[in-house]
Amino acid sequence: MASCDIFIILISLSVIQARAHVLDDVISSVFRGYKSEVRPYCNKANNTVVVTIDIGVRQVVDLNEPKQTINIGAWMRMNWLDCRLRWNKTLFNDIETFAVPQNKIWIPDVTLYDTDAVAGLPGMRDYRAVVHSSGAVKYQFPSNIKASCKIDVFHFPFDTQTCRLVFGSWIYTGSEVNLVNKSDTMDMSSFLENTEWEVVRADAMNVVNYYGDQIYPTFECVLRLRRKPLFYVMNLLFPCFVVSFMAALGFVLPPEAGEKVNLEITILLSLAVFQLVIVNMIPASGEKAPLLAIYFLASMVLVGFSCLMTVVVLNIHYKNNGRVSPRIRKYVIRPLKKITCLHTEQKHDKNDNLYTTQYDNEETVFKNCQRKPVDINSDENNEHPKGTRFQKQLLDILIEIRDCISSIVANQKRDSEPSDWSILAIALDRIFLIGYLVFTFVVSLSIMLTASSGD
Repeated sequence: MASCDIFIILISLSVIQARAHVLDDVISSVFRGYKSEVRPYCNKANNTVVVTIDIGVRQVVDLNEPKQTINIGAWMRMNWLDCRLRWNKTLFNDIETFAVPQNKIWIPDVTLYDTDAVAGLPGMRDYRAVVHSSGAVKYQFPSNIKASCKIDVFHFPFDTQTCRLVFGSWIYTGSEVNLVNKSDTMDMSSFLENTEWEVVRADAMNVVNYYGDQIYPTFECVLRLRRKPLFYVMNLLFPCFVVSFMAALGFVLPPEAGEKVNLEITILLSLAVFQLVIVNMIPASGEKAPLLAIYFLASMVLVGFSCLMTVVVLNIHYKNNGRVSPRIRKYVIRPLKKITCLHTEQKHDKNDNLYTTQYDNEETVFKNCQRKPVDINSDENNEHPKGTRFQKQLLDILIEIRDCISSIVANQKRDSEPSDWSILAIALDRIFLIGYLVFTFVVSLSIMLTASSGD
């Protein structure tokens, strides 16, 4: 048995060696006098080399908005016929195909237009081509395509971008090399989903361009990408909404707190930081401003306006040394109190008038002192002049004390009740609060609806 196995192995090795020799004969026969620098020219009637191109998109690696470039991982597939690479497979042990390095055969100079990469396609010179006995050449290789793509960020982050990949021959005209598409769509069967972009359409077409009397056919691929906005909604839009509506707290905060202006300025600085983040993410454009940037700008204007109104309210609130005109009180303060549902009447304690009613007259004073009023002109008083003078001095002192207590109570009541300027400040605070909320809501809703409606 062992001798039989050895015999079979030797026979197999001899067959493989014989086939290898035959393959060498095929290559020697095919490439005898072959020049890879020259384009195939086989038929006088029609000497155009037809190159069929198909692209399989593997991955959208990156779409760089500031640089306006797209980076795609793709599988390039090109097929053409080279009549100089034919052989009779029956004469060479039925060898139908063989693979050779790309520098051994003629390859069409298919170039990606609008790119900053080197001439040709990346990876085009690194792989082998398969040659068939009929002269058909199949060349497939992976490539990292980096092309220019005009970015329209008007609807950012609800935008849809369209990138065009234009392939064509840099040297040959359409009468020499013609590029045709294998399918009307790009191959997406092996596509890996991108975390930021969704491929909506991937079309492929053949476009004929005329330059003078020459024809230059091109193979164009159109990628339509839609952005997935979840990341930007969670990290940009929602915080901006919260910060914008927090500016309304400046109108709710009482003026006595002393932090109204500080709050508005802090919110304004927060919006400025968000604006800088947006600027670093989008390309600089003098044609269109992104709606999101417009929204941030509008929010900053609103917050700045609220800061200005806060200063006005504080100025009015602390304007206690000036008297309010009766016309302002009648035509401004009273209507604003009704509009804003502002009630300034305060309930006072029943003991507020204790000291003002306790000593209303002299009789009450003497009654509380358990003394009777003394007639100064009576004979009894004349008998006791010192006692009469003492009682009169005591009466004067009690009257002065009553007046002082009445003045203090009146001042306390006046201080406990808001002045007309304070009432006007509170009413304006409420008016500005309602206006700010309504205007912020309308601006936010209109901008977001416009942005989300972009195709």
